[in-house]
Amino acid sequence: MKKFLSTIIVFFIIFILTGCGIEDKDEIIKIYRNNEEKFIKASKTGNFKGLKKIHGVRRVEVYNNTATIDFGGEGMGGNSNYYEIQYHRDECCSGFKLNDEFKKSGDGYLYNENEIKGSGDNIIYFEELGNGYYYVEMHF
Repeated sequence: MKKFLSTIIVFFIIFILTGCGIEDKDEIIKIYRNNEEKFIKASKTGNFKGLKKIHGVRRVEVYNNTATIDFGGEGMGGNSNYYEIQYHRDECCSGFKLNDEFKKSGDGYLYNENEIKGSGDNIIYFEELGNGYYYVEMHF
């Protein structure tokens, strides 16, 4: 019985660490559009905690002038994927410092490390949603 319980606990921990949530760009953007008033209110008041109540939001973190609204992801360490909406009060995607390494791609901008440096697998995509918010997808 102890071995069975230990196995269940290990699988639960792996499940928590390796993924869940929403990983579909269109679905995440739809959630933003359907709750745009709540997002705008959060950015105006500086209180992003209420966004945690929106279906699909896993976590909300605020650092200086940036808020990260996490919708999902998977993996650990160098083999990870992240799907989120970010709010930047002062500067577009300040965490990325938009430069010539980001190329226009669809409605947004794409950084592909392999194309830029000839090696590596890091990919970052972001798309402006308006009101200081951006859809962000990162693969490491």
